[in-house]
Amino acid sequence: VMYQAGEVSHKRRYFASYPARLLVFNLENDAARGQEYRIRLSSPHSAEFSRDGNRLIMAGALDGNGMEFEARMEIRHQGGSFEIEGNRILLKGANSLTLLLTAATDYLNQYPDYKGRNYEALNQSSLKAVEAESLNTLLQQHLDDYQSLFRRVSLALPQTELSARPTDHRVRAYGEGVADPALEALFFQYGRYLLISSSRPGSLPANLQGKWNHLTRPPWASDYHFNINIQMIYWPVEVTNLAEVHRPLLDYVDNLREPGRVTAREYFDARGWVVNTMNNPFGFTAPGWGLPWGYFPGASAWLGRHFWDHYEYSGDREYLEHNALPVMEEAALFWLDYLSEDANGKLASIPSYSPEHGGISAGASMDQQIVWDLFSNYLKASEVLDVDTPLVAQIRAARERLMGPQVGHWGQLQEWAEDRDDPENRHRHVSHMYAVYPGAQISPGQTPNLARAAEVSLNARGDGGTGWSLGWKVNLWARLGDGNRAYRLLRKALRPAAEGEVVQEVAQHEGSYASGIYSNLFSTHPPFQLDGNMGATAGMAEMLVQSHDGVIRLLPALPDAWPQGEVTGLKARGGYEVDVAWDNGNLSVARIRHPEGGLVRVEYQSVTLSQMVKKQGHLALDYSSFWPTTKGSQ
Repeated sequence: VMYQAGEVSHKRRYFASYPARLLVFNLENDAARGQEYRIRLSSPHSAEFSRDGNRLIMAGALDGNGMEFEARMEIRHQGGSFEIEGNRILLKGANSLTLLLTAATDYLNQYPDYKGRNYEALNQSSLKAVEAESLNTLLQQHLDDYQSLFRRVSLALPQTELSARPTDHRVRAYGEGVADPALEALFFQYGRYLLISSSRPGSLPANLQGKWNHLTRPPWASDYHFNINIQMIYWPVEVTNLAEVHRPLLDYVDNLREPGRVTAREYFDARGWVVNTMNNPFGFTAPGWGLPWGYFPGASAWLGRHFWDHYEYSGDREYLEHNALPVMEEAALFWLDYLSEDANGKLASIPSYSPEHGGISAGASMDQQIVWDLFSNYLKASEVLDVDTPLVAQIRAARERLMGPQVGHWGQLQEWAEDRDDPENRHRHVSHMYAVYPGAQISPGQTPNLARAAEVSLNARGDGGTGWSLGWKVNLWARLGDGNRAYRLLRKALRPAAEGEVVQEVAQHEGSYASGIYSNLFSTHPPFQLDGNMGATAGMAEMLVQSHDGVIRLLPALPDAWPQGEVTGLKARGGYEVDVAWDNGNLSVARIRHPEGGLVRVEYQSVTLSQMVKKQGHLALDYSSFWPTTKGSQ
């Protein structure tokens, strides 16, 4: 930030360094005698303050659970002198001021106490490690760390005259219908930025507000909702080449197994582990916040897909054997015990709940699809690892007996076992679409009748919804191959957030919530919720590259609004990295890389090629590659 106040020029820089565990604030001025700065450190919780040389220390504990915390702020300055009194720093006659702020709690993600981290020693070591580091060195370390992740993927879409204007101006113009593809590319990368900045190894996973919650009593407790929200937050990680950013969620879920076993045993009289709709950092896995909303035992099975995806994108057999398979296996054990035989002899989830629509039922389609997905992924993992046990046979037999997707009397994909969907219902949840995305049980190529039924249901639900709901629908229409419909949903997700009376007007037509983005590109629910950003980012990637059924599909849902463009660095399952460029709506060139090489199947406009990727090399394909002169080679 740079500004002029009278005759004095000011420059201020702020950044949050993951490698240094520091928030860094640098303030400069060019006043002949320097400036006076007053800095205050405070907390909404009970805290005491002390001084250690040039450091102000804040220490306290939460009134509720007694979690202890500490923050240490170090002051560096050029010129002038400073005093520390209570929770305040007074600096006089300075031209440059740098504050280094580090903070920690005694929280430790270990059941059942969730305490034990030596937070004071951690803070002290963080500051000691940078004693000899200059501001510029700290900034460069921060940039190197961040950019090593962010720069793996680029997306270029057509620029317009709006591209040079401030973002808030662009958002307003976009809401008035002005085309700005480059803003859409910015929104895609902004999603990656948010995820990199709120989910790194050694941290808790990103919650509903990422790391940008500012309230002690936030909406929905700013916690982890496992009936879609936390999963959606992590949808973009693998495909947008951020596998390391996935690990906080995977490690967190792994640590949920122990309290989840207690809930499975005590609440459900079942083996394995389970978690329901809401969860917090303290191992809450039982149905909570009332029934039926809080009842969703399908959550643990859904989370199994994240472990399978992490393997599929990396090919890491060791991770599959020691991390992914145990988590999926225990989730599968729960479902072997939980499933019941229905009147037709099929295995069904009884009782079940279709989030967040309708009451308790028997065989809600989302449960059935999630369990089919879990069983299928477990069986594929067992095959990769050459595991052949009685449990594998039981899971295979149970999968064959599962009640599958049903088509109802008006051609819809049924949300429940009973054919009772209302074609006039516009509910924001489309839970029975799990098998389309993020699952892969339903697709136009493999199950065309079910794919058509999914389209019927999506059309009936309409294009309204909250930010995360619109993001999900972008992914669904992309999987169904309709790029223009996906793009239409994307435009709705990126419109300026409605306020005041406009919210009520929009809500009358689109349900109880209005949606959009704020001028800083945060997605609204309202209020801000990270999953809306992440759902749209994942959806844009899905429009450009898909790989969910053993084939890398290039530009499978390219909208007419993006006639030219280029994306580099997207990941495909199997460990492949993909670059794609297109012009006039047609593929111009694609490059596919793999560190070990191998045979890859690539599809463009329904034509499939099987080609070898050389080790440490790349496969280059152009538009003409997909229409060879010898038809028999297609």
